[in-house]
Amino acid sequence: MSRLRVSAGAAGLAVWSLASVEGWSALAYLSALHGDLGRGMLAAALAVWVLFSALPLSLSLWALRPALGQGLLRLPSTWALAALATLLCCMTALSSHGAARATPTALAALPGAQLAEALHSLRDVAAQLPPGGASPLPSTRALSCTSPPDAVPVTLLVSFVPVASGAGRPELQGACVQGERLETVLEGLRQLLVKRARQGPLWLDWVSGVQPLSGRHAWIDALRLRPGLDGVCAGGRCLAPGQLLVGGFFSTYRPLGFIPDFQFGVDPAELRSALGAPAGASLGQLLRIETRSYELRLGDTGVAVTPLRRLRRQEVPVTRAEVERAARAAQGHLLAALQPNGRFRYTLEPFSGDADTEGFNLARQAGALLVLCELGEDSPAVAQAIQLASSAFAPFERRSAELVALTSDPAASAARLGESTLPLASLVYCARRLGALPEAVPGLARLLLALQRPDGGFHPGLELSDAQVLPGPEPLYAGGQAVLALVLLEERQRSHFDPALPPLAELQAAVERAMRYVAEDYWSHPLRDFFYLEENWHCLAARAALTVHRHAGYEDFCRRYVRFKARLILEREQGADADFDGGFGFGNLVPPHNTGAAGFGEALAAASSLGQPGAGADERLLLDVLGFLLRQQWSEENCGACATPAVLGGMSEHTHSLLTRIDFAQHAWAALGHGAAALGPRLPEK
Repeated sequence: MSRLRVSAGAAGLAVWSLASVEGWSALAYLSALHGDLGRGMLAAALAVWVLFSALPLSLSLWALRPALGQGLLRLPSTWALAALATLLCCMTALSSHGAARATPTALAALPGAQLAEALHSLRDVAAQLPPGGASPLPSTRALSCTSPPDAVPVTLLVSFVPVASGAGRPELQGACVQGERLETVLEGLRQLLVKRARQGPLWLDWVSGVQPLSGRHAWIDALRLRPGLDGVCAGGRCLAPGQLLVGGFFSTYRPLGFIPDFQFGVDPAELRSALGAPAGASLGQLLRIETRSYELRLGDTGVAVTPLRRLRRQEVPVTRAEVERAARAAQGHLLAALQPNGRFRYTLEPFSGDADTEGFNLARQAGALLVLCELGEDSPAVAQAIQLASSAFAPFERRSAELVALTSDPAASAARLGESTLPLASLVYCARRLGALPEAVPGLARLLLALQRPDGGFHPGLELSDAQVLPGPEPLYAGGQAVLALVLLEERQRSHFDPALPPLAELQAAVERAMRYVAEDYWSHPLRDFFYLEENWHCLAARAALTVHRHAGYEDFCRRYVRFKARLILEREQGADADFDGGFGFGNLVPPHNTGAAGFGEALAAASSLGQPGAGADERLLLDVLGFLLRQQWSEENCGACATPAVLGGMSEHTHSLLTRIDFAQHAWAALGHGAAALGPRLPEK
């Protein structure tokens, strides 16, 4: 029995060691591939390892106790064996770290300026091409090369608008041009374009690095291609990085089939099928390619060259001129999204043009309306859009005595706080441009007061039949939006007294209770400086209250929140990818969300107006966030193959997902506009 116990303990220790080596080697591989896994990721990995090691390691050592009690730990050979095993583990991890590195091609050492200048030489070709037509549709079909990219010094993957096409939108055609030198490939590209292309957008991917993928660490295959930076080949058949993004390949892997929405990374089987490679469950025997990507516009006036990464612009100067240009584009995006019924189009896919015009969310409608009223230019088009968008709330009004609530479900028996707070704030603010308060505002104001608890917080809703409040926690976002609405109501009663609204004294008392609650009770736990929820709206409410109802504790809450959120802004100096500098996230492995960065930009701009300490550091941080948003916005330079100009000025969720949504653009515009105002003369002009 003792011998069996010791054998089981040795086997358990061996399995634990092998699993640990595999886990840390895979982590080393991902770290080398992505450059940096993010702040805190190493500590998190250590914590997970310790957690999952505790039980098996304890049981194994307990089982080995008889052998250890016989003096094995005192033998030099035992320690020598342990040292050798540790060395082998470290070498294995280092080997995985090195295996993730791509081998540079002949093109890798070419300076970017020299390559861009070489592409400008295509201007003589542009004038020879037939004029373009409808916006092209990107292709996700694999491109065929004569040889695998690791067998030729220079490989170019190109997608262009073909001369011959049927009715409707033409589909980009792809080709692969290879040669021993850059000049040879450029000449081959010229001949290709003259024979087969017409004027329009051109996507170029120059292969700058190659890495044959092995079956090692197959369990992390879903993460072994960097979205927007890496393409993949099976022999001479290749998919460029942009094609993988457009095809949505980076959200196809489903490790748990019974949870279909849990998906991330690439599905090896689906990717192999798209490449025409032999069926398999891993990426083994495929070739990862790194590329230097460009979008070219071929027209009568020549060629415009835009370097791209992840289909986004690379270096965009953070200047007042550039921010104003982005703000105008965002305004155009919102105006183009406005439908005849007053609702904003919910989503728009940039390259297919698929749009969701039926989806509707009261809070997101209100947010888009609010930023249009705050930052929209003084023009008849914007005034008409504000009037139309304001009218979209009327069909959702539900009345209970003197109270008015908004609910997206006409059959609902109860009204939710979150569906009425931001619409109320938007309608009150927009009265500055509409000239008068909409009829529903007084009833919505009374609803908000009825939902406020004695301590200043808010109930989550009320029954429409008898106006009885519903118990429960305050919904996320709704608390800050409610304070903003109350502040705007107080300001309205001070400047434009309206007997239909609640009395000024009642509004003042409600604002004071709400601010005191947030300042003293709402977030009063020991970890308050290390963990917050999404509290951006409280900062916006504090800024709105500056000339109406200041509260030192409430303003301090905003400052503390912004200090916490600043820790999650990525910096290239800390190892973040240059594309992600100024983004909101945890590292390179998980894409930073554009709306998270925009929301922080809004909060930081608001906090700066409160007289926040450390203004110099905050200004630099705000500039970084604005730079990130400028790079992420869809613009004329990177949207040549977009389905419609309505995409311009929009924002996607993040670099791995291209779908645009109305609130993504709303928050980005608010951050850019208010951020520029907060920076003032400290924002460079050009």
